Amino acid sequence: MLFRKAVDPIVAGLSAVAINLAWVTRPWVDANDSLAAVLVRFGVTAVTVWLVGRLVRDPDERRSGYYGYRSSRALRSPDRPFRWLWIGDRLEIRIAEYRDGLDGMLGGLGMKGPWNRDFAEQVADRLWARMTADIPDPLDEWESLPNTTEIGEALARERAAAAERRAHHVETITLVVPVLAADPAALTRVAAHLTGIGRTTDAQVVEFQRMLAEALWARFGAAEPAASRHWRERLATALKDRNTLRAEYLDGPRRALLEEIKHHYHNTKPADSANLRRARAALRALEFELEGMSRPRSEPLEAAAQLADQRARSAADAAAAEARAHAAGRAGATAQRVADQQALAAAMRVLAAAANLGVEVQLSDPQRRWNRQTWAVAMAAAVATAPNATPATLLERLLVIAGRKAPVTPDRLAAEYGGTGWETALAALADMGALTGDAVDGYRVDAPRAVARRRSPAAARGTLPRRPQLAELWRDAGPRLRHAVRAGPLVLPGGAGLAPLTVEQPVAGVTAAEKAAYAALRDLLREGDLAFRHWRDGWRDDARITLRRLAGLGHLLRHPASRLGWPLPADRPAAVVRIATAPGTSSSDAGGTRSSPASNGGGCRACCARSTAPTGSTTAPCA
Repeated sequence: MLFRKAVDPIVAGLSAVAINLAWVTRPWVDANDSLAAVLVRFGVTAVTVWLVGRLVRDPDERRSGYYGYRSSRALRSPDRPFRWLWIGDRLEIRIAEYRDGLDGMLGGLGMKGPWNRDFAEQVADRLWARMTADIPDPLDEWESLPNTTEIGEALARERAAAAERRAHHVETITLVVPVLAADPAALTRVAAHLTGIGRTTDAQVVEFQRMLAEALWARFGAAEPAASRHWRERLATALKDRNTLRAEYLDGPRRALLEEIKHHYHNTKPADSANLRRARAALRALEFELEGMSRPRSEPLEAAAQLADQRARSAADAAAAEARAHAAGRAGATAQRVADQQALAAAMRVLAAAANLGVEVQLSDPQRRWNRQTWAVAMAAAVATAPNATPATLLERLLVIAGRKAPVTPDRLAAEYGGTGWETALAALADMGALTGDAVDGYRVDAPRAVARRRSPAAARGTLPRRPQLAELWRDAGPRLRHAVRAGPLVLPGGAGLAPLTVEQPVAGVTAAEKAAYAALRDLLREGDLAFRHWRDGWRDDARITLRRLAGLGHLLRHPASRLGWPLPADRPAAVVRIATAPGTSSSDAGGTRSSPASNGGGCRACCARSTAPTGSTTAPCA
């Protein structure tokens, strides 16, 4: 991807050189060049660039699966309002949008009352009823179609697929509820902050959203906690299925119906009819709809806001169409259908505003300060424990492989670090999806990018966000976070979910608990890194990452366990001691003393020589 994107400025530079004759001296250009010659060179260059695009770039885009060379990286760029000094901060803008959306829905329902818990229960009843109601069938878009077997069967398949999509829309939108109710403490924390600075009205709105989300969660009626990763994964899967259903509907039954209508009218008289014109226009728009499908957001709240906004716009368009049909006196169009679609659009706007408010609460200064402080305190407590220099648990052995680029076999790891059960442990990690490969060719933490794209065609097309791989997360984690994960992972935020990985072997084989623990490890590494970064990707975030790396050099030098590839194998001496020790002398001759790994915090393996120890030796390293 980087190579392809780098070609664009090169082509632009070469084009400018060719047009301007940059290699020719200025006196010769002034004496011999002309406007006509410049225009000719410009035309030739433009045609050449066009031919390269048509003959080289377009086929390459199709082969690579990146339309327009769109990157597969899921950039963090939440949809936040622009902050004007004379209007207010972003949180105030989101609160105003939420009030407007809620007032619009309540006005349509004729509901009034104080914004307390009882009123939140009443609003939740109406909102939940509207969310779970079946979406009515749209009015027939066609005039009287010919009564042929082919068109009848194609129309039946198209309507069945459309009905399946509408049912899926209802199921998917309900998954917004656990996302909204996942972190009520953040809403309470921000509401208390707003009250403390005198913004009591805004604090009441934020507190009302917390009560409304809890009331909706009670009606959702699930045993799994709202903060569980299960609901985030369910929403992500539903959004993936939503895109898949839409693509299959447009490229399957919808295209077949349009082609059948077009074919029939081309072979019959009159050839010009409203149905034919509509089918032609729909076919022309079909390709743009397929290529223009939006990529679901990777963050749950952002995905919920995106989904609710799309449903709101769809319901508003349907309501407008129903209103026009009712005004024209079309059969089936009634005032009740118009009112139902308008109420659905208003409910979806409330959900979108609530999700946007949740995004802003999570990105607000008090919440981010609290999050950074929580992670800093937890990492300080974790690094107080000495990490194990001899990998024994599933987590420790997984992190050893995560720090390596090339595949490794169980036999090689056993020879380097000692211990038993490497083959069984790595096989278990592979069963839970943490490793790829086998014991013969070696294991690695992630599949190569090309293999991952082949396994997920939707992600290769760019319609789904790419999940960050474990090796990438482990590399991006700062020294303190890596040290904390090795030393005391259970005390970190979300670290309790790693408990199934803190054993040498799964007791009852690989179950859903071990797979969830691997997902929890990925989430922990990502959240621990994002807690100290800027709220969006860009130059300011890159600057913060650079500063954090510079600040972490001291921790990296003092604590070898914070390095990417710790612990070092037993037969690999550290460079510091190799320089300090004279040739021909052992580490004990240089003044080293023997001690156990626990006595030196587990970091002695990376700072002392083991050149005299045989491969696979389990002798304790020197201090």
